[in-house]
Amino acid sequence: MKRKGRPYKIFISGPVSEPMADHGWIWVDKSFKATEAKLLRQWPQAELWNPMRNCHPSWSWLRCMVKCLCELHGCDAVCLKPGYQRSRGSRTEFFFARLWKKDILLEAGEYVHRVGKLRVES
Repeated sequence: MKRKGRPYKIFISGPVSEPMADHGWIWVDKSFKATEAKLLRQWPQAELWNPMRNCHPSWSWLRCMVKCLCELHGCDAVCLKPGYQRSRGSRTEFFFARLWKKDILLEAGEYVHRVGKLRVES
C-alpha cells in the first residue's frame, strides 16, 4: 500500500513501562518485533516505526512520548497492540492518532485488523 507516492507508514503503539517492569526490556522488544512481523506479512511494502528501536531504555517517559508523537504525526496509521487501553502512553498516542485522522489498526492474535479512521467528535 502506498500513500502519495510513498510507502504506507505504520506506527506501532503498545504498553511498554508495565510489561518492562514485569518481564524486562528483551521481552517487550520481542513483543514489538512480533508485531512488526505480523504487519509486514499483511503489508509487505509498509514502513514501520517501532518505539522499541527508536527510544533508549534510559530515556524518561516524557522524552519517549515527545519522540513518539513527533514520529506518529508523520505516519499514515497507528497499530494498537493488545493492552493499549491500560497504557498511558498508548492512550495518548491513540488520542493523537484520532485527532490527526490516522488509520487505526488493531492487533488481535495472528492478524492485524484495519478498523478505519476513528474521528474525535467536536
